[in-house]
Amino acid sequence: MTDTNYSDPKFDEGFVEPAAAIIKFNKEGDVVKGTLTDISDFTGDYGTCKKYTIIAEAGQFHAGSKDKIDEKPTELTPEKEYSFLGHFTIDEKLQTAQLGQKIIVRHLGMVESKKRKGAHYKRLEAKLDTTFQPVPEEAQDDVPFA
Repeated sequence: MTDTNYSDPKFDEGFVEPAAAIIKFNKEGDVVKGTLTDISDFTGDYGTCKKYTIIAEAGQFHAGSKDKIDEKPTELTPEKEYSFLGHFTIDEKLQTAQLGQKIIVRHLGMVESKKRKGAHYKRLEAKLDTTFQPVPEEAQDDVPFA
């Protein structure tokens, strides 16, 4: 047994917390732009939802949770893979998205629910690249993410 104090800040010297690879749209203005590489089902504490994976081109998001959201946004690293979880406000808009297509998802602010008094939800916008040409099915074996 060692005498190391794992709670001592010196134990963490030289280490930094990595940027989150799962994006949460926590604040108005959070935005991601990138190439869609995967759409899968994700099961978490609140049930099953869609998980979208992109190779980033640009964007920013405020990391954190409901209790503590970073004041300074995290910039996306171009060419890095990020994922974000689906939400009813974007799933419908992304249902026609195809792998390899560029997308933009942006947090536009909070909206009061018409069905549940006092409840609010995120208003998210999703846009698809209209110049996208899908890869022909016979050539899909040559695409690394298909």
